[in-house]
Amino acid sequence: MDLRDLTNLLLRLVVSAILSFTCSFAFAMDPYKHLPTADELNSAIDREGAKAVLWEGLWSEGNGNVFESLMGKIQSGDAKWLRLAERLRPVSDAGASELLDAAVSDALPRAPGRVLRVTTLSDGPDSYSIASICSGRFLQKKDYPPEKASRWYEDSERALLGFKASDLEAKRTACLAEVRRSHHLSLTRKADR
Repeated sequence: MDLRDLTNLLLRLVVSAILSFTCSFAFAMDPYKHLPTADELNSAIDREGAKAVLWEGLWSEGNGNVFESLMGKIQSGDAKWLRLAERLRPVSDAGASELLDAAVSDALPRAPGRVLRVTTLSDGPDSYSIASICSGRFLQKKDYPPEKASRWYEDSERALLGFKASDLEAKRTACLAEVRRSHHLSLTRKADR
């Protein structure tokens, strides 16, 4: 090996080391400045993982507006956004889970079938349970207008009564029962005040 070969080898090693060092930072996500599309976020989850997308991209410090925009998209009941919500739920903590639950629950009157597809009959920390989504728990907050809460219960019941899909019948029945039970409880609480 002569001097030229040794120099080329060293140069390749240095370039390789620099590229390795630089590429290792390429996988750290920057917080999103604007909300990407559902397809872009689902692709990012495929590449980076749901945890990185949620905590580094969407829920990062000072990024409240982007997360708020995400909640609005999920509330729309669009299938792609609900699928995204389903993928984010297992990696969310209590605060993010509460907001995701409220957004999915808020979509129930607009898209009962799509919402039921992302719910589970069992209660678990990594999923949207019928008990959580169909109870309207988020409506119990003191600052939530009572007339808006009543409208959510009525609209959800109407949407569930009008929705028919044999593969979701057990979830529809359980959700309808939970909506009615929770609505009755909210009316009872209101009467007691």
